[in-house]
Amino acid sequence: MPATCPDKKILFYDEVCMLGLQMERLFQIVFRHQVLVIFLEDMKSNPRREYRRVLEFLEVEDDGREDFPVENARALPRFPLISQSLRIAGLVKTKLGLHGKGIGIGRIISRLNNRKPDGKQKLSPEMEETLRDYFKEDIGLLSSIMGRELSHWLQ
Repeated sequence: MPATCPDKKILFYDEVCMLGLQMERLFQIVFRHQVLVIFLEDMKSNPRREYRRVLEFLEVEDDGREDFPVENARALPRFPLISQSLRIAGLVKTKLGLHGKGIGIGRIISRLNNRKPDGKQKLSPEMEETLRDYFKEDIGLLSSIMGRELSHWLQ
């Protein structure tokens, strides 16, 4: 386990990424009408509609907003060692009870260290097939729970 990892449970990627299983667990403890599920693909295709759905769910009046710029787009570190050092410093601060206290130098360094990727990183076809096979059943479960066809996620 990496020294910078605060909790080994976060390394169980398969459990974290099984959305069908996670939604099934959620609906066992929370009434369905208390949950609003938003699919990223819907947000990308029609952000205004999804925004209105959120407002309606929260029973908040529509402010008429039409423009939804992308925020926090994926960024990659120019120097991974700097990013790792910042994570370690954050863990040390948390252990010392200093989390949230500071003047923001870490955020500034992180912002300067990050860059937008040139293009989407591609998985090998073999890895894509492995992931499709692994998550196929869970995507079927999520489709069933949400009442929505999601087989296109496997393509």
